Amino acid sequence: MPIGVAMRALMGAVGRALWPDAQGYIYNEGAYEDRWIEGYTEGNQDYITATRESDHLYIRADTDFTVPGYTWVIDQPVDLTNINTVHIEWEHTGESAHYAERRLHATTNPDGYSDDDANIWSATPTERTEEVLDVSGLSGEYYIGVHFHCTYYPGAYGVLRTYRIWLE
Repeated sequence: MPIGVAMRALMGAVGRALWPDAQGYIYNEGAYEDRWIEGYTEGNQDYITATRESDHLYIRADTDFTVPGYTWVIDQPVDLTNINTVHIEWEHTGESAHYAERRLHATTNPDGYSDDDANIWSATPTERTEEVLDVSGLSGEYYIGVHFHCTYYPGAYGVLRTYRIWLE
């Protein structure tokens, strides 16, 4: 069998190329964007804009009285056995952005959102920065989710840009 045919058969058998990649990335400034899908949502989605940009995953949440929120989640779980940390490089801005909250989750829930496994969150706006989620106590397969929502403050909105996520 020619190598190209064998590679296509292998790729078809496993679904896609090796992922996370050799450096542990599950998202890297646009790379692997097809792996990130809509997960948990809350509130009125008319107040949410979620797009895949060339170098980041974008969520804008405008306020209303339903706390609109959106989660980007990987389309299949990753094995966190022998992984200590999940790193994320993101930026949280906007008008009255402290009324918006960003979260990074490692969860068994396929929608990417749960407070029962491991997560970090903050409502403090930040320029592009790296934050770290400790997953050293987890073993097995978990979904990684990036969630953003806006609270009830009139006129507030927040923007979350996620640039990189990797496992160490």
